[in-house]
Amino acid sequence: MIHLRVIAVGKIPADWRRDALSHYVNLVSPLAKLELITVKEQRVRQEGDIKSARTRETESLLDALSDCAYSFGLDATGKQYSTEVLAKRFQRILESKSDLDFVIGGAYGLDASRLQDFDEVLSLSAMTLPHDLVRIVLLEQIYRVLTIIRGHPYHK
Repeated sequence: MIHLRVIAVGKIPADWRRDALSHYVNLVSPLAKLELITVKEQRVRQEGDIKSARTRETESLLDALSDCAYSFGLDATGKQYSTEVLAKRFQRILESKSDLDFVIGGAYGLDASRLQDFDEVLSLSAMTLPHDLVRIVLLEQIYRVLTIIRGHPYHK
């Protein structure tokens, strides 16, 4: 069975975002084992603290990676795929690995100097997206990709 882990900074607020995330968790869960892992968000008290906070958050995220998983770091500078091409990419990866980790940085993203620590850097959009919305969009795309792989009609 496919094992997916979404590793992200901070908790999702108890509002529509949590409801949307829960909706996609419920859709993905019958198709793959899914874990949502949260690391602590670092406080930024002043502008100069942003780099330090981003570095600490990225270290925590990297520490949470599974040694046996193929890891995707999500960053605007990463590779963008259409959903169909992403499904083919997943299929190729799943031929050798059954575990996939997806890492989402906090409000200030991932530390650019650590992007090479991921097997692949993936971008959902060239636009800047709020990190809690990225979790929802990522899970929707994962669900769509899994339905394509299984031949279900959802992706249309």
